[in-house]
Amino acid sequence: MQRNEYVLKNMFGSFFLATVMTALIAQLGSITDSIIMGHLVSPDALSVVRIWQPVENFMFIIIGVMSAGACFLSARGIGAQDYDKVNRVFNHHLYYVIVSALLVIALLLPFVDNVADLVTTNKRLQPMLKPYIHAEFFAIFVAVVSGVPLSYIISNGNPRLVTRCIIISQFFNILFDILFCGVFNMGIAGASYATALGDLIAFTSLLPYMHENSRIFCLHRPEKICSIK
Repeated sequence: MQRNEYVLKNMFGSFFLATVMTALIAQLGSITDSIIMGHLVSPDALSVVRIWQPVENFMFIIIGVMSAGACFLSARGIGAQDYDKVNRVFNHHLYYVIVSALLVIALLLPFVDNVADLVTTNKRLQPMLKPYIHAEFFAIFVAVVSGVPLSYIISNGNPRLVTRCIIISQFFNILFDILFCGVFNMGIAGASYATALGDLIAFTSLLPYMHENSRIFCLHRPEKICSIK
């Protein structure tokens, strides 16, 4: 009994610390990102980011509606060591996110001007908002797809790897912010591309772990997902 209590306390401490650190690092990255944009682009850039935030959150909700159920099923499967089931859930989850993200972006892309008018009628902000929306579509797609493995890695008992992934993402985000906004003068769209590239580089840090745990992360063609035994 004492050994079980020790193991549970140790696991709780590990997961809790990793969760807190991940939240703090992500928040620190967001603050630093805002400071860089405010200095290298313009104070109006922060206004554009803030007024676009509700639309971005709405897109994340639509695209990620399946994630909660997938995380629950994968956690149960990992707990029962039913890795075939976890792999099926992972494949369903990944392909759902890819298709739904592309569908949402494809539906909104022809109506960027209308979306911009809906978000704000401010003539000073609109010229910055429209190119930012195009860049955000790319950043959102990268974020939702590269974020799919994270919950499976946490459920499989490696939350510190996720924390490391967030640190890498934020580091390169800041680096590319300075490069795109300060050196190449890409404006507020450059900040969004910086976020996407930071997420992509961070995702590559997960590939060795995913390869080692291929029984969870092995990809299958969509038509074969339902036939996995």
